[in-house]
Amino acid sequence: DGATNNLITRTDVIAALGLQGPDDLFPCAPRFPETGPLLARSSIDSSISEIPQLTRPLVVHAKGGVGKTVFMRRAEKELQSAHSVVLFDSFGGGAYRNLDDGRHLPRNGFVHIANQMACLQLCDPLLSGGADSGALLKAFRGRLSQAVTLVRKREPGRRLILLIDAVDNAIEHARSRSEECFSEILLESLGTNPIPGVVLVVSCRTHRLPPRRSESPCEYLEVPAFSAIETADFLNARLSDVTDIEVRVAHSRSSGNPRVLEYLLTDRSLLDPSELNRPLEVEALLAARIDRALAEARIRSSTEAELQTLLTALAVLPPPVPVKDLAEALNVSAAAIESFSVDLAPLL
Repeated sequence: DGATNNLITRTDVIAALGLQGPDDLFPCAPRFPETGPLLARSSIDSSISEIPQLTRPLVVHAKGGVGKTVFMRRAEKELQSAHSVVLFDSFGGGAYRNLDDGRHLPRNGFVHIANQMACLQLCDPLLSGGADSGALLKAFRGRLSQAVTLVRKREPGRRLILLIDAVDNAIEHARSRSEECFSEILLESLGTNPIPGVVLVVSCRTHRLPPRRSESPCEYLEVPAFSAIETADFLNARLSDVTDIEVRVAHSRSSGNPRVLEYLLTDRSLLDPSELNRPLEVEALLAARIDRALAEARIRSSTEAELQTLLTALAVLPPPVPVKDLAEALNVSAAAIESFSVDLAPLL
């Protein structure tokens, strides 16, 4: 029947592979936020330059807002010229909590990274095919070995570097759903049975460090907060005519936390000399914004019952949820939700 029509289309290939579409080959689209100008940080750059020499997985950690994601993206940028680098986004702009995302699952995480490597012409593609996590790990390790072989043929000193950002979010979410997390599996696998030439770097918050196991040792690196000089560079890259006292106030209030610095830039009065020695924490900023949003919602005649329902929904629902859909689902006024959306969106 096909003698006169031997054209194979992309649709034919997708159907033959049992896929819904090309996105099934890359199920974990990255959604990294814009960070503004990246500052040169000597302490960070020296740590990044040592990554290719690692023989054990590296866990990069810090408090919220200090710059773990920036570290990972900077590592990708700095190392990709001399090495083969793959960066994976475990957070996905909050999408990791969506029921239809599942980027923590082995069938998604292993497949996505393997096919990223395949696009770099380092290994064969990978399909989950309904395999269990053990079979997927074995297949993925096979792709890593294949990739390292090709990488070393091109240049003996070249390494394959895997960067997985925000593994703590993925691990916590997997545990809450009683599911397996591919990054936790990979961290243990490469810790106990490393593949020469493969370097794994993951990031997480300090209070969510993966358990330290003697049988799967890791290296640990804490990302430092900004120094006073780096705080000045940060402000000068985003504001004009920054004064010395504004730098002192900003550094004092933020303790060198870039996310707090971003907040301080929203209103220059926050850098007034009278604000010196009034430190802020990311958690306190979020709490203050919630309080202001609640006050605004009450002014708009929202009831306490509505607000409690809304707060409960914000705590458990995966973002992003459209205002209209959330209002209808909770039977809450759109005005109450909009007061939260406007005030909290910059911080969240």
